[in-house]
Amino acid sequence: MSSAQLLIAQGAIFIVLFGVMLLIIRSSARQLKTALPPMIPVSAPPAPRAQPPVPAMAAPPILTDPDFTQTLSDIDFNDPEGDPMGRSDRAHFDFDANLHPRLVVESGHGLTVGQELALEGGLSIGRADANDLSVNDDFMSHMHARILRRGPFFYVEDLGSTNGTFINEQRITETAQLRVRDELRLGETILRYEE
Repeated sequence: MSSAQLLIAQGAIFIVLFGVMLLIIRSSARQLKTALPPMIPVSAPPAPRAQPPVPAMAAPPILTDPDFTQTLSDIDFNDPEGDPMGRSDRAHFDFDANLHPRLVVESGHGLTVGQELALEGGLSIGRADANDLSVNDDFMSHMHARILRRGPFFYVEDLGSTNGTFINEQRITETAQLRVRDELRLGETILRYEE
């Protein structure tokens, strides 16, 4: 094939491609025209309709007691005698009043299953006798972990133990918060956190 024939072939291919593109564009334009809703010319919004008048309601009667002359400024709400509702300590709610955070033994060497260990300020756990909870578990380090209290919440911190500390079978790498029914595994000892 000579160079002139190649140029003619390329031109013919270009014209065919241009024709196909033109057909695609026209077909797409037709489909868009049928798919779109008809355009509505923009005009001023319609004037609001007049609303019928609302009948006036009578105010509820004010009940007065001529013998009751006490105002809110006269009431000492910290004094149970001065509170008209008879409530003392209205401003303070103790949400922790009925909570008793504790660890319940699920399994462990030398521990009784079901035994409850109260958590007040915290607790250190390990094989050494110096711990608050000393456990004879060969897979537990001498100073394995500790439970810390921060406000109303308790946290577990691994103290660089060899076999790690796990909450719900996930090894903790930093201090982690304990939630109700979390299982704490240290070596072969399993403790459940309850409130």
